[in-house]
This record gives sequence, structure tokens and C-alpha cells, in this order.
Amino acid sequence: MIRDSADKFYGTAGSGGPYNNGTVFQLTRGANDSWTGSVLYGFGGSGDGYAPGSLIFGPGRSLYGTTSGGGTHGDFGTVFQLTPEKNGTWSEKVLHSFNGQDGGDPQAGVLVLDAAGNLYGTALFGGAFGGGVAFELVRGANGKWTRKTLHNFGNGNDGAGPSSELVFDSAGNLYGTTANGGAFNQGTVFELTPGTNGGWTERVLHTFGNGQDGAEPIGGMIFDASGNLYGTTFNGGAHNGGTVFEITP
Repeated sequence: MIRDSADKFYGTAGSGGPYNNGTVFQLTRGANDSWTGSVLYGFGGSGDGYAPGSLIFGPGRSLYGTTSGGGTHGDFGTVFQLTPEKNGTWSEKVLHSFNGQDGGDPQAGVLVLDAAGNLYGTALFGGAFGGGVAFELVRGANGKWTRKTLHNFGNGNDGAGPSSELVFDSAGNLYGTTANGGAFNQGTVFELTPGTNGGWTERVLHTFGNGQDGAEPIGGMIFDASGNLYGTTFNGGAHNGGTVFEITP
């Protein structure tokens, strides 16, 4: 969950709610350390999606997130925005519905924002080669958003199945993991670097599966103050129970 400045907590449920397709909820602290839960939005499962992932705050106290399924183009998922209204209710808006060709099943859940308020994330499958995509939603005028593919996975040894959130470094490069693909089909750590022409270049920093370094890095990563990356793998390692790893530049 995430917390605002008023000590209210916000989170999602992947199922249940008024239409049994998941909810966005709020927890409000009361007297004697009691808490009151309220549903801010219940997903309908069709055009607005279903099975929401984690949330982030954006400008104007809006909440942003993804659903792994649903949308207007079939069962490929969405990116959504929840905006607080003056009467205490919240309004939902679908910013993008995936169609498979531009990605599908954005399981990472956690989106990331840049300084301009643009959103970045990953989708598990789809794209030009079927191995998933890294995408950007560019904020435009009058509340319009434009989707942009940063990289199509599954073309050679670049990795496939990006299932974790992305993380920025101080120079504006993005980093993430793929659960599959790479030279040994056990996943990768990758870097996406923006170019002067608006394109992005992908570089594989590490390919898992060559020895006891782990396999299937399905989680996200974090930076330390020196620029090293830390993460985990779901399988592999000396006892085949997964690893904790460090990537050092």
C-alpha cells in the first residue's frame, strides 16, 4: 500500500468488490488506532479492466495503476487514473487499453513517473516479437495521453517476459528484469537508454542461468548510493531456492 500526507493508506484487491473484478480501497485512521476501509472504485471487468496491481501517486493527488486483464480491445489489460473529486468521490479514467500488438498483461503493477509526469511500465507479453514490452505514456494537453513503445522484447537474447517495475537512475536511464529469455532462457537484467531522436536503446547487463547465479528474476530492483543494483531471483542458485544479487557498474 501507499500513504498520503494525511496518513491515509491506499491499495488494491485483485478480486472482489461490487463486480468481483477487484477494487481500489482507502484505509482511514480513527480514534483508538481504529481503521475504516472504503472502496474508491470497483472494476467492472470489461472496458475498465480487472485485477488491478499496485498504485502510485501522481500530480494532483491522482492515483495511477494497471490492470492485468480487460480493456476495450479484449483481455490485454489497461493503465488507469483515479482522481479525487470535491464531493469526496473518485473518478476513474482509462489512459490506455492494450491490444496485444502494443503489449498485454502489465503485471508489474507499479508504474514510475518522470519529472514531466509521464508514466513508464512493462507488459508481460505481446509486442512485435511476443516477448512483452517496455512502454511510456506521454502526458499531453487536455488530459490526453499517448502510448509509446520503448522496447519490444523477444528478439534474440534481449530477454522476454518483463514482469517487474522499472527504476530510473540519475541520468534518466531505466532498468528492469525479464523473467525469461536471454542466452540461457533464465531471465535478464536490462538497461534502457534514451536517445536524442526520442528512441530508446536496450542493453542486457546480465543474463541468468550460467552457473549458480539464479533464474527468473521476477521482482523489481533498487539502487544504492553508489549506483549498484540489487534484486532477487525466484529460482536457481546453489540450493535452487533463488538468489539475492548485486549488479555493479
